[in-house]
Amino acid sequence: MELSSVRIDIAEQGFAWLRGVLTVEQCVELKVQMGEFAVAAGRGGVRQIHQKNAAVLALALQDEIARLAQGLLKEPVHLVRSIFFDKTPQQNWLVTWHQDLTVTAAQTFNAEGWGPWSNKENINHVQPPLDVLQSMLTMRLHLDRTTSQNGCLKVIPRSHLGGIVRTELDLSACDITQCEAEAGDILLMSPLLWHASSKAVEASSRQILHFEYSNHRCAIDLAWPALETA
Repeated sequence: MELSSVRIDIAEQGFAWLRGVLTVEQCVELKVQMGEFAVAAGRGGVRQIHQKNAAVLALALQDEIARLAQGLLKEPVHLVRSIFFDKTPQQNWLVTWHQDLTVTAAQTFNAEGWGPWSNKENINHVQPPLDVLQSMLTMRLHLDRTTSQNGCLKVIPRSHLGGIVRTELDLSACDITQCEAEAGDILLMSPLLWHASSKAVEASSRQILHFEYSNHRCAIDLAWPALETA
């Protein structure tokens, strides 16, 4: 698929697919490396995984994922954050409908439009102004086959067009898409797209590497690492 058509899908629908970006063998190798990370009970994921594994760091800043982010966002691109999600029969969690409204920051500060602040696992998080969120692109790399049976992501197409929404959605009026994928597929989405995830109903692995990128001018001040794709 041409990246120009992917950009159109993301702008209009809030999400798009790139299928088979990584091979099954690459996914298996990443799963082996992720095996050293124990997900804390009740958390479902490991934050800033690119700081903890060299292969993920290369993937996020230099290799396939980074090159795609650079091609899609064009301007100097920075990595906002990364998360390793691991949904298992023992760690079977759900996520209610929401938008992703926070970013990471090296230090806290006071500025109009920024806040509230929080600290998660010793990492500063803050809700930025709308234009920062609109500059961002989320890329979810599937390391396993992911279906509605093992808790794939659900999204509401075009729900990103309303900006930041503080009220609950009327789900009876929404079209919901199940984002089923094969290992190696990448789901691209706006962080403003409403999404959720149900508990798995079958005993199978569902591992995801989640990367968020931005080309916003605030990247340097927040100490987001720049891509190294040149």
